[in-house]
Amino acid sequence: MPVVPLREAALAAIAARLAAAIPDVPVERGRRSAVATEDCPRLVLRMGGHAEDEGAAVGTVRLACEALVEGYVAAPRLAADPDAALEAEINALHARCVEALAGVEIPAGSAGSLMATGVRLEPDAPLLGEAAEAAGGFTWTIAFDLYAPAQGGPYTIV
Repeated sequence: MPVVPLREAALAAIAARLAAAIPDVPVERGRRSAVATEDCPRLVLRMGGHAEDEGAAVGTVRLACEALVEGYVAAPRLAADPDAALEAEINALHARCVEALAGVEIPAGSAGSLMATGVRLEPDAPLLGEAAEAAGGFTWTIAFDLYAPAQGGPYTIV
């Protein structure tokens, strides 16, 4: 039986939840290349760090995890006010992500389930004079906890 890293199972579940809840926006994992305006809208899920501590039950480890949801959008081409339209697109996609993830129990296979909470939002709407297109986005940091048996380490599940 294959061994799946616990955080990987959780991130796969979060990506699947985003894809199911927002089917008209592609969801990618860990994209390292730039997103072109013609590829917008788009969501990219990246793993963040984690901190370990003793779990609530004896013999468990709690992983306090973070992940980054990056949203990329462009203002409609003929928008009368591209600045306002870009901010509206950023806010609309972020709101859809919050609706998809916040306060929702997300099944993560044999890793159990998780509940994601928002930590911080960092919008990025570059000055249009510096950008070829009215495109921008956001990085939304989410947090969730995972629990694993202390014996054998918290990094894998069967």
